[in-house]
Amino acid sequence: MRNAELNAVKAAILERWREAIIATYPVEARRYLQDNRSRFSNPIGLAVEQASAEVLDYIFAADGAALNCEALIDLIRIRGVQDWTASQAVGFIDELRDIIHRHLWSPVYMQGRTEVYFRWLRRLDAVELAAFDIYVAQREKLADIRVDEFRRRYAKIIERSGKFESERVRK
Repeated sequence: MRNAELNAVKAAILERWREAIIATYPVEARRYLQDNRSRFSNPIGLAVEQASAEVLDYIFAADGAALNCEALIDLIRIRGVQDWTASQAVGFIDELRDIIHRHLWSPVYMQGRTEVYFRWLRRLDAVELAAFDIYVAQREKLADIRVDEFRRRYAKIIERSGKFESERVRK
């Protein structure tokens, strides 16, 4: 598949994948996420746009390319604080596998270049594993924050109860 053909298909894949990512959000939020790309008023829409482009660039890059996952980290962090399971938070990446298959398997197969197709899928696997690692790290960080907040909140209560006990003993 020539670069011009791949770029045209890549643009279609990117658009379809962004639609699939937005579809994971509640119906009420979808229109807003699609239409507003402002960093301040819609960080989710912007993160979807940047992360999807970043991931596709990596998947279809020449051999030896490294995954630059800054935008992916931002998107997974956002999804990590939402009330979703791990599979819901990172499952949008697996949607890309089906989209790539629908757009690229037939032309690549007809050209006898299946090794390229499977290289793309291996890179997609690497992205999915990286996203899961990011998600787990985010959830651990949130758990640590909650534990620290619990300790701060109840340390004062425990400290005060200890003072009350010592005052009772003295009386």
